[in-house]
Parts: sequence; C-alpha cells; structure tokens
Amino acid sequence: MEDAGEDPTTFAAHSLPSDPRLLATVTNAYLGTRVFHDTLHVSGVYNGAGGDTHRAMLPSPLNVRLEAPAGMGEQLTETFALDTNTGSFLHTLEGPRFRASQCIYAHRTLPHVLAFRVSIARLAPGSGPITLLLRSAFSPESPDLDLHQGPDFQGARHLTCASPTLTTGVEGRPLRLCTEHHLGLVCPGVMSPDEYHSGVNNSVYTNVLVQNSLRFAAALAQDLGLPIPSQWLAVADKIKVPFDVEQNFHPEFDGYEPGEVVKQADVVLLGYPVPFSLSPDVRRKNLEIYEAVTSPQGPAMTWSMFAVGWMELKDAVRARGLLDRSFANMAEPFKVWTENADGSGAVNFLTGMGGFLQAVVFGCTGFRVTRAGVTFDPVCLSGISRVSVSGIFYQGNKLNFSFSEDSVTVEVTARAGPWAPHLEAELWPSQSRLSLLPGHKVSFPRSAGRIQMSPPKLPGSSSSEFPGRTFSDVRDPLQSPLWVTLGSSSPTESLTVDPASE
Repeated sequence: MEDAGEDPTTFAAHSLPSDPRLLATVTNAYLGTRVFHDTLHVSGVYNGAGGDTHRAMLPSPLNVRLEAPAGMGEQLTETFALDTNTGSFLHTLEGPRFRASQCIYAHRTLPHVLAFRVSIARLAPGSGPITLLLRSAFSPESPDLDLHQGPDFQGARHLTCASPTLTTGVEGRPLRLCTEHHLGLVCPGVMSPDEYHSGVNNSVYTNVLVQNSLRFAAALAQDLGLPIPSQWLAVADKIKVPFDVEQNFHPEFDGYEPGEVVKQADVVLLGYPVPFSLSPDVRRKNLEIYEAVTSPQGPAMTWSMFAVGWMELKDAVRARGLLDRSFANMAEPFKVWTENADGSGAVNFLTGMGGFLQAVVFGCTGFRVTRAGVTFDPVCLSGISRVSVSGIFYQGNKLNFSFSEDSVTVEVTARAGPWAPHLEAELWPSQSRLSLLPGHKVSFPRSAGRIQMSPPKLPGSSSSEFPGRTFSDVRDPLQSPLWVTLGSSSPTESLTVDPASE
C-alpha cells in the first residue's frame, strides 16, 4: 500500500484494467465471476472430454454496470474497489450532489446466490430527481450449455439447461502401482510437479508423498485404535527415494542430470510443504541446483517455495530476493495473480497467491504444525524489522505471534471454553518452558521453539490463574481474519488470510 493509513484489505482504483482477465473476482467457492464480465462459473460443472475438459461457461446476470447518463452536467469521480475483507466489489460515482454505489458480491450463507445492490445518497440539499443508468449486456447463451427460457416464477425469468455433453470431470486413469526392484519399490511412469518431464520413474517428490501417505494412514489407524496392516509401513520403508551420494543432492527422478531445465518447484518442496527430513547441507544443495535451472517462465508459486527453503537456512537476503520475484506475477490494481510473470497462463492464480502467503505465514515465522505442537523458528527478511501474525487458532486457543530481530512475543488472546488446554512455549535449545496465560504477553529473546499443550495440572489444583475472555466474547474464530503484518522502515505492508480457508 502506498499509504500506511489505507485499509490493507481494500484495493482501489479510478479506472479498470484494460485487460478484462485482470478484473476483480467475486466468489463464495460455489459460484464465481469477474465483475462486469459476461461469464460465471459453477463449482464442479465442466464440459468437454479428455484434454478438452474445461469449466462450463454460463451467462452472468451480474454483468451490469452503473453509469451516469450523457449530459448530466456535473463532474463525477469514479472509484472501483475490491474489499477482500467482505468479499465484495464496490463501484462508486460521486459528485457535488450525490454519491451512487453498486456493490457486487457472492452471498456467504446462500452459496447459490450472486447479487448486486445499488444505493444513492444525496450530498447536498435539493429535491430534484437523480437519474442513473444500469447498463446490462446479458445474453442467455452459452458455448457449453443448451439454454432455454423457462417459465417465469415470482416475477423472475429463469433459464433451463439440457446438455447431454455436460460432464463434471475427466475420465479416471488407471493407477500405476509401485513395483518391486532390487533397489526397493519403484514408481514408474509418473508426472511430478515439473511438467517439463513426464512419464518419469521414481519422482522423488511423488515417492516421498507415497511414503508420507502410508505412514500417515498407519498413524491415524493407531490413534483410532484400528489394526494397522503390516504391509503399509513395510511398503513405505522400501520405496526408493533417489539420492546422489557423490553430489549430495536429490535427483528429481531416475536419470535426471544436474543442468536439465525444470519448469517449477519440485524437489525443493521437500522439507516444506512436504514433511521430509533433510540435513542443512542437502537442503542447501537442492536449492542451489534447482534454482539455477528453474525456468523463468515457470508459475508464480515457485519462487515462494525457494524463499521458504532459504528462510529455513537463515539466508534472509537470498530469501527476500526470491520472495520479491513473486510480485512480477501480481497485476494491479486488484492484485490479481497470473500463472506466469509475463501475464500468460491461468489468471487469478490461486496457487501463486497461496504460495506467496505460505512464504510469509510459514516461512518468516518458521511455523510447522506437528503432532507435538506448532514449532517456530522466526527469521526477519532483509529490509523487514518486524513481523506480526494475529488470529492463530490452535487447540481451542487464539494467539498473536510477533517477532523482531531481537525478541519474540506470544499472547493467548482468547479461549474457546474451559475445555481448551492451557498452552506453553518451549524454547530451544535451552528447553525453557514459559506458560502462555490468556491476556498476558510473553516475550523472550528470538529463538526457535514450540507452542504446545502444558502438562495437566495435579488433581485439586486451582485453574483461577487462567482468567481471560472466551470466544463468546469476541468474534467467531472461524470468521476472524488471520492478520500478517510486515513492518519495516517503509510504510507497513499487510496481508490477510482467512484461517477457515487454510
């Protein structure tokens, strides 16, 4: 934001982008559309078969725009604003006599509803009429659906659809199973995240995911008291994970040679977000080898994942440089992300947005959610002196977490109820444990550690030392935004994440 006093959740402009792909999107995850656009999409509704499958294009009745009639005779200021906090888009016309607004939104509790409303307010005394236009370009046609006008119902016109070619996905492909080999179980003919190499054997990323899935299933069965088939863990242990001992790195797949160009983050996803134990030397080698050969035309989330890796290794300068590369994929004025830096590929690229947010939320803080608790290992990126994360929800507790170059502060701001366990912060390597009492800020020198449940109190001990508000006293924790603030000598940069969507 150019002005630190502006609302960081609202992106405003006095004109729309010339490229209609970069118009703001409104959606409730079931229905979605670009504002002032002729198409809407419905979750799960596709058309076409095989490689031609695509989201079905439906005509959008929200393709309506507020306009002032010609010859109105007064100068109007036009503003367009995307409010990411409310999930709405506001188009405003304002002059000396009036302010007119058109609000476009996807209904939060009625997922089948996209709507807009118009309001007009007088700003000066007078009784004359104020006339505005609502220009609609709606056409009841679709290249994917056979639409017909249905009977009117309660004053509204309806369209019905009859389309025998409509599909909700693509035909399933047979699953290739791992096969026995003298070096272990191998997974042949797979496509890893690096789409420049298809049909490869033993993708290190894929094979580690198979291992993790089997071990997770076994752990879940144990937690539920269910029998664990012995072959699950036996298969996991035998799956081949390619590793070059001489060069001390993980080849992307069997036969990969250093120097081969890759499309995007692949091996560097090991460690984060894919749990996998790596020594610092191997983690560094993986980053160095693949950063040098990753295509500059690759998708947006790639550089964020490299940044997380360098944050793990505490190279703040290199991490900041890679994170900044992500901004090339973000288009003004509504911060719409494109898959590729040149603006091509998928638009409103959620994967790129998610990668960037993860780099901030999980990279800067070092947060990792484990069975034992939430570990942290904060790092201040070059040029950023302070990071604050608020609205973290863990084990029925709501927390704020902030840190600077010198210190870390943790505060439990609310508890869901008396059932919520009390928390503590265990610091590493000292093993010191600090109680996190609701309503009290706990500060300590910047270090790694873990937020975890406190050991249970002895029977009969008092719990009055844990006063504080409950979530009934504050906003619904699932509706409260998770705030991330990056502080620096320049104006404050802010990001918001809805924890309910994480």
